[in-house]
Amino acid sequence: MSHKDYKFDKFYNRWSLANNLIILAGFTSTLVTGSFVYWIGVSVLSFGIYIFKLPNFLPEFPILIGYPNWISLSRLIVILITVSIHNSLSDITLLIVFGSVILMDGFDGAVARRFNQTSKAGEYLDMEIDALFVFLLSCLHYTEQKLGVWILIPGSMRYVYGLLFFWMREPIKSKPGKKIRSFIAVLFFFALLSPLLFNKEIYTPLVIFSSVLIIISFGISIVNRMINHISFNRSSDLS
Repeated sequence: MSHKDYKFDKFYNRWSLANNLIILAGFTSTLVTGSFVYWIGVSVLSFGIYIFKLPNFLPEFPILIGYPNWISLSRLIVILITVSIHNSLSDITLLIVFGSVILMDGFDGAVARRFNQTSKAGEYLDMEIDALFVFLLSCLHYTEQKLGVWILIPGSMRYVYGLLFFWMREPIKSKPGKKIRSFIAVLFFFALLSPLLFNKEIYTPLVIFSSVLIIISFGISIVNRMINHISFNRSSDLS
């Protein structure tokens, strides 16, 4: 592990807990008030701290944080602005914007590899933006009554998972099936776009199917993490 990665891990452990709590607080405010304004505001504050600290964990990238991270930051800005003004936009406009956001998600990874600007801090930024996007879009469908309250379960699982395992300090072992998990995540992204294009009879089964896969994927991750935690504790006791 490089020195910058070590510094990032210490920062991320603290920031991720605060961010999980902030995002869930913003979500609660949306349920109570029916407005996304507070949620958007606290998201800007939380991610603003991450972006401010980001250059400290990167090699010497051009334009301070590198091309792929600027793409990720642009994606975050588009998501937050679009959700904040969604009432004034048509479903087709939302479909185009959110679809572009998903395509940008793949583009920034390609740019990172093309210009050799990959980094752990950049990868985690991209992951956190994905999680916020999914949660916001899930809540948007619920508040617009396109989907039932059940959509908030798969939509929020990344944050529930983060809070559940925050106190486990042992190293996270790589898990098999990364490509499958990535495929399920992309499928869920596009399924969340379907209410903006199709009628309820078509989009509901699509979202349910992808939601079940997401829940199963997180369930497997939770089991693996618990097994890793138990094994780590046993090894520590023996040593």
